[in-house]
Amino acid sequence: MGICNGFQILVEAGWLPGALLRNRSGRFICAVTTIVPQLMPSHPLRAYLGERPYRLPIAHGDGRYVVAKGEIPPHRFRYLPIAPNGSQYHIAGLVNAEGTVLGLMPHPERACDPYQGQSDGLDFLRAIARYVAFRV
Repeated sequence: MGICNGFQILVEAGWLPGALLRNRSGRFICAVTTIVPQLMPSHPLRAYLGERPYRLPIAHGDGRYVVAKGEIPPHRFRYLPIAPNGSQYHIAGLVNAEGTVLGLMPHPERACDPYQGQSDGLDFLRAIARYVAFRV
């Protein structure tokens, strides 16, 4: 799993398709966003994450996801209602078909404390941990 710059590394290494470019605004964005998993029904991770929305913070200057025209990755995480950074197809992250590589621009690790008013990140990371434990 690669979060933010880790997602960029996974893309640049060719483990996930596309590229990450400067935000459309040209500015650094620090905000709380909503993402929703959009995984095919047969994807193994879907049973763990479900289809519920997750409120997660973002903090990046180079988070605009682009991919060749017409090549919409089938297993993705989508910003709701729109991508604050201008990502194509409102993509916030990707997971490969096997469920072994996951890249995500938002920071679930920064939304794990109910005291701070954000705990969706904890739910997200727990779902990933259950998925990994099941696969081992």
